[in-house]
Amino acid sequence: MKQVINDDTLAGVWSRFKTGDQEAFAILYNQHIDNLYSYGTKLCNDEDAVKDSLQELFLELFLKRDKIKISQENLKFYLALELKRSLRAKFSTVF
Repeated sequence: MKQVINDDTLAGVWSRFKTGDQEAFAILYNQHIDNLYSYGTKLCNDEDAVKDSLQELFLELFLKRDKIKISQENLKFYLALELKRSLRAKFSTVF
């Protein structure tokens, strides 16, 4: 079951994530993965491509965490946009 996290707690988790805290990364992943997967499967019928794109997305998020200039409040929109871009790149003729 997904843990419910309030905005103040998410701000703290985001700050910890930005410093490389792996537990904070896991919390962010678990907070967003279900909605992103659902969104991705609405954009693309290839579930494996969606899973691959999500894996790449979260890897890039972790690797570039110190360079990403977004706030925690905008994270879900950033992730959705990046997922859409990734799927569009894989299936440029579909979109």
